[in-house]
Amino acid sequence: MTTHPAFGRVSPFVWLLLQAAAIVGSILLAFAIDAWWGERKEVIEKNALLDSVRSEMQSNRKRLETDRVYRQGAMGSAKALLAAIESGRYEDATTTLDHRLAT
Repeated sequence: MTTHPAFGRVSPFVWLLLQAAAIVGSILLAFAIDAWWGERKEVIEKNALLDSVRSEMQSNRKRLETDRVYRQGAMGSAKALLAAIESGRYEDATTTLDHRLAT
């Protein structure tokens, strides 16, 4: 058995306890670092998913706005056609009846 210079000041039992505490401390530190790294990866993945959902929702919003404008136009055309049916004549000279039916 080799002797360490600290053995002159510290008993072998205390030296063994210090080494055991250092080993346990390093293991606990490794677990803490691993947990921190895992949480960091989860946060990065969560942020990537949230960014993906945000971009998809923005894209859907643009499509819905386009669809809303189209439907409002179609509703206006339907109202004009219903008014023409009620009056018995179609008086919009700028738009043909076929064009009204198509929009």
